[in-house]
Amino acid sequence: CIGNGRGSEPGQLRKPRRFAVSDGLVFVPDWDNDRVSVFRVDGGFVRAFGEQGDVDGQFSGPLDIAVVGERMFVADTSNFRLSVHLLDGKFVRSFTHDSLLPTNIYPGGLAVVGDQLFVTDFSNHCVHVFA
Repeated sequence: CIGNGRGSEPGQLRKPRRFAVSDGLVFVPDWDNDRVSVFRVDGGFVRAFGEQGDVDGQFSGPLDIAVVGERMFVADTSNFRLSVHLLDGKFVRSFTHDSLLPTNIYPGGLAVVGDQLFVTDFSNHCVHVFA
């Protein structure tokens, strides 16, 4: 089992919803802890990044994650944005209605196919496709 039980301590999870695997690492957005925890595929805890909030590098209800090359996209659901990070957790940028998104977005699920990112949107009842 990946995760060291229920809780808020490093390596513990409190509502993991989805995950992504890349290069032997498992990236787990944790809704209630407002962070992303990273584990080895053997279950060992590596690191976590993020905390509750609405500024760059913080999360509010991260729901899903997709890894593309050296970057990861996090559905920062309750902040109504997509947050982009390097695999070490360093914040790169976010996408919001005020930046590149066509409308307010309430992102849910993420999937990558080729060079396209698919994002389900609870608010607009659709799936956005980004190149």
